[in-house]
Amino acid sequence: MDDLKGFVTSVTSTGSTTGSGFTGGFGFQTLSGTAPLFSVNLTSSTQICGPTTVSNQTCTPIALNQLLTGSFLEMDGYVDSSGNMIAKTIEVEDREIVEQNQLALIGSVISVARDVNGNVTQFNFYVNEEEPDDEFSIPLDSIVVVNLSSSTIYQFSSRATNFASLPVDATALAPGQELVVHGVFTVPAAGATPPPAVPLPVTVAADKVYVKLQSYQGSFSSLVAAQSDDKTGAFWMASCGVLFQGAPILVLTDGQTAFVGLTGLGALTPQPALLVKGLVFFELQGGTVNGVTVPPRTLVLLAKQVHQL
Repeated sequence: MDDLKGFVTSVTSTGSTTGSGFTGGFGFQTLSGTAPLFSVNLTSSTQICGPTTVSNQTCTPIALNQLLTGSFLEMDGYVDSSGNMIAKTIEVEDREIVEQNQLALIGSVISVARDVNGNVTQFNFYVNEEEPDDEFSIPLDSIVVVNLSSSTIYQFSSRATNFASLPVDATALAPGQELVVHGVFTVPAAGATPPPAVPLPVTVAADKVYVKLQSYQGSFSSLVAAQSDDKTGAFWMASCGVLFQGAPILVLTDGQTAFVGLTGLGALTPQPALLVKGLVFFELQGGTVNGVTVPPRTLVLLAKQVHQL
């Protein structure tokens, strides 16, 4: 189970009574508080990466007793034969405080505003999930304006998927990306825009911006490179996503990329469609990534899985 998103409701020093070998656990709430609350168990091999304090920080492991309630996290795990949810890796991103208008907003970048150096200073963000829930202030399926500053921290989830060690910064954001935005939101004062003027949007001062693991549907365009293992290489994909505005995506793969429904890169054809799960970065300047030439202003998708539909 990849990229489970939610917030911590409680922490216990012992795991589930079913089974053995658990070193502790925590209560986990997902889907903006609408899903059932369930328990997550930890083992001695579970990795907990603590909240990042600088951009692109390597994993800083923390102990279970350092995991705070109210923390938003993304988790990879599995369910064992006894029905226990077991965490493999945990990315603790930020602690949310609804009373102080501090939330984790999950959604897609609609449009961006850049300065003369190509740094994104502000973007419109379509919100499809928020953790914890505060839908009275920010309705789901609404658009907010996210403001970035020199103190905004950038990071990516699913660390193992970033096999090319691409950094995230203010230049690496573009329409079509799915992100997690942590920050304090401000709701416009009542009457600030009397009719018939268009109401002012909610604004968010971003403390942290995470590039999120997500799946993208498209079709194979052309092969760029393929090594002898038939897994490591690159190909161009035409995206079906409207938000990408027709921009082609350069998909990079490695030996750990899972190919589902096809044997490897050599089996790619324009039909049928592909569903590629991974991390998307916008490479403003371009360059060379894992030996592959990346043109300037290219969307690069580091693939965890390539699934032929």
